[in-house]
Amino acid sequence: MGGADPVVDGCELKIDQLLPVVTTVQHVHQFKIIALALYRIVTLGCVQAEQPMKLTLALAVAVTIATAVLAAPSLGAVTERAVADVRLTTPVNLDVAAKQAEAAAAVVRTARLGGLTSNYTWSGCINIPAIGPVCVVLTANPSPLSLEIDITVDGEVVLSETVSGNQVCVNTNDLLDVLEAVCAVCIPVIDAIKAALKYIPASVLSLCVDFENLDFTSSSVSGDVYLDATILCWESHCVYKGNNFLGHFNLPI
Repeated sequence: MGGADPVVDGCELKIDQLLPVVTTVQHVHQFKIIALALYRIVTLGCVQAEQPMKLTLALAVAVTIATAVLAAPSLGAVTERAVADVRLTTPVNLDVAAKQAEAAAAVVRTARLGGLTSNYTWSGCINIPAIGPVCVVLTANPSPLSLEIDITVDGEVVLSETVSGNQVCVNTNDLLDVLEAVCAVCIPVIDAIKAALKYIPASVLSLCVDFENLDFTSSSVSGDVYLDATILCWESHCVYKGNNFLGHFNLPI
């Protein structure tokens, strides 16, 4: 191994200790520790006034290492390293994410429908590591009676349409576009999959909302909402895979 693993508890780690390690790193395990160390240095305010140049150098070297790691020739190595090892997550406030999703959805939905008179909206979110919050926004349309759905990924609307059944799925190309924009570690996996397959099946990439107990009455629309996400499952590794119950909604009309 090219160097000892640095200590990353609190501010005990010093940039002077980090630099020799990042210049001799040979394993993804070390890069993960280095990335965590850099994150803690910045978020805990450990950088002293005389050290910004050293921090800039450390960050630049870390980015270079990440690029080399993700360019590994073995597809198995790409997925294992990019998806499993090189991942930093930060806490996400899902209440804030839901409000942001509602605001973004309102803009797209208004443009699509030419305005919507209902003020009743329901939203639910989950956080997917390395991607960000994925949210579902539902709005009841009284005239004509319908249920409108918007799906956002990291604040970007990837689907906006009228619910016409018990399942709604995001177009694969639209999902790929947003993943390439918000998920850096996804890019080498996407490139490898595109090189190997003529098209990307749902078993590799899909994002769907499933409805159960969906009920339309003269005064309300109600049901249970599930978010089924398969994000880049390839060679026994997934960026994310899960079926999440987002909650029950009951929207007045």
